[in-house]
Amino acid sequence: MKVTDRCKVYTPQALARAMVRAIEPKQGLTWLEPSVGRGALIRALNDEGISSDQIYGCELDGPLDGLSQFWRVNWQTEFLHWSGECEETFDRIIANPPFVGFRELPQRLAKRVRNVQIPGTDCFLSGRSNLWFAFLCRTIAMLKPGGNFAFILPAAWSYASYAAPLRNSITSLFRSVYSINCRTPMFSSVEEGTVILIGKGFGEENDASARIECDDISNVISVLEEIGNMSVGPTKGECATRPDPSTRCFALRDEIEIRLGGVTGDSRYFVLSESARKAHSLPISSLVPVVTRSRHVCGSKISRNEWGRLRNSDERIWLFRPTAAIRNVPSVQRYLDLAPSDGGCNRSAYKVSNRSPWHTTPLPRRIDGFISGMSSVGPFLSFRDMRRLNATNTLYVFTFKKKCTLLNQRAVSLGLLTSSVRSQLSEKSRRYAGGLKKLEPSDLNDLLIPKLRNTNRITTAYDNAVTALVNGDAARAEEIADSFLHSSSTNR
Repeated sequence: MKVTDRCKVYTPQALARAMVRAIEPKQGLTWLEPSVGRGALIRALNDEGISSDQIYGCELDGPLDGLSQFWRVNWQTEFLHWSGECEETFDRIIANPPFVGFRELPQRLAKRVRNVQIPGTDCFLSGRSNLWFAFLCRTIAMLKPGGNFAFILPAAWSYASYAAPLRNSITSLFRSVYSINCRTPMFSSVEEGTVILIGKGFGEENDASARIECDDISNVISVLEEIGNMSVGPTKGECATRPDPSTRCFALRDEIEIRLGGVTGDSRYFVLSESARKAHSLPISSLVPVVTRSRHVCGSKISRNEWGRLRNSDERIWLFRPTAAIRNVPSVQRYLDLAPSDGGCNRSAYKVSNRSPWHTTPLPRRIDGFISGMSSVGPFLSFRDMRRLNATNTLYVFTFKKKCTLLNQRAVSLGLLTSSVRSQLSEKSRRYAGGLKKLEPSDLNDLLIPKLRNTNRITTAYDNAVTALVNGDAARAEEIADSFLHSSSTNR
């Protein structure tokens, strides 16, 4: 049996073009395509004006009609065998590798997979691995310093234990890494989600990593185009503004802990609007109030009144999480028993199948408030002012590490809005379609926050600054915050 007989998913041409543009096609660079298939990626390279003698590749089949001119493609050649003998390195690598489990591989190919080392580690691939992972590991090792890659991967990239060593090390290997996750299937023959993994600047110091959620393939293509147009950072001669040396500062990680909200594994089932709750007759005692979208974080605090407005607007603000005491209520039992085809839970989903009981989403405990990692106005701390309110993993939650007064908490929060901190954010955040800016917890943790003088006015000042920020007046928000910075500098 040929590996290609049952494991290839072919790339739509529009997606192929967007992937090529995302990793900066330039004349004179060498390209590798380790699994040519029907040639969508090679055709996209040709459309971008890349010369055929700059394109290398492998394919078990072929040569295919219309692609015979690419004489550096090794037709009827198995990539892992070829790469073991190839001494070339490449400026760009782009691929949609075959997806097939280790146990389904011919014995000779399985032996080659076992000999593949995971980049950035001392580990080799295990017998639980998959051919796509072997392709990814081997090709990263074939990049030139400063090189870029783009891969189409299955959703398993985000959770498979065999891929964990590379997931943990990949940000140390590249200047920037983007994991673009499509919630809906991008290919008619694949039911699960798909990931486009982008790595740029091989061997350079990491300054950005982002996990971006997309609704469909058109959204994925828009994000890829944004990445292709994105500047790496300050150009030579530019310097981001830092706090004045005379101002005392602290790293945000010293004051607060930032974590993801609860991961449901099947948000379609677990996260409900008020109308959906009523339609299923679910008692409030079977649910937890949550915030689930960046637009829900819209003020300096979220109180019962603010959350109530979201509920009345029929936003999805309930998390189904029945306790043992409530599970025997007939309407709760009916909802638990729903088949997936009738709106029930997909119990085979990774996060659902791996927990017991399956319907109890783990939630962060002792939280002080919420942050959106992706928004158009940039991050700010929104304090929890409603008992039991929590968040799903589309948002971050924060907790102050040390016990401190409300004034001290607001001083830290207002410091995040000062001009020096917002300038640091411009280095770290990455812009996407619709003006959204994405930040990871690690980006926030490293921010240098100036210490402000926490007078009795600081709570009102923080409320006013956040109101200005969410209303689009970032300059006014910085002005309010900086006025306390100047005050602290002159009153030490």
